[in-house]
Amino acid sequence: MDETNARFIDNVALLNAIVDSPKGKQAFTIGTSFLLLTLRNQYDAVARRKFGTRKLTDEEIAWTIGTVLRDLGRSLRNELVEPPKGRANAELLELLKLIRDHQIKKLKPGEFKQILQYAGVRVPEGDALRIFEWRAKKKGQL
Repeated sequence: MDETNARFIDNVALLNAIVDSPKGKQAFTIGTSFLLLTLRNQYDAVARRKFGTRKLTDEEIAWTIGTVLRDLGRSLRNELVEPPKGRANAELLELLKLIRDHQIKKLKPGEFKQILQYAGVRVPEGDALRIFEWRAKKKGQL
């Protein structure tokens, strides 16, 4: 048996000993729950930033998990982890979806901007909003 297998078996035995004790079960459950909560929050943030709120494919889920693990590794090495450039504005995407889902007739760009301004969203000048919506549709975020 090589050293890696021996360490693995030692770790399994250690975890079994922890889980077998009453206080160990509690500590293990709380620790695992905290770890999963932290990882889940990172997963949700990365998925929302990259893909918006739509349902993800298996490939996108795998990419998101890999990105979370990569960022976790970087943070453990005390490297600076910055969100990628060009991240999606998830709140604006949600509001655009909501408006488009409930519109009765096709809204004109001026009417659409007025609705967003009324909702308290900063509306970019010119065609930036139209381009943002077009790119989000192209990426499947809307």
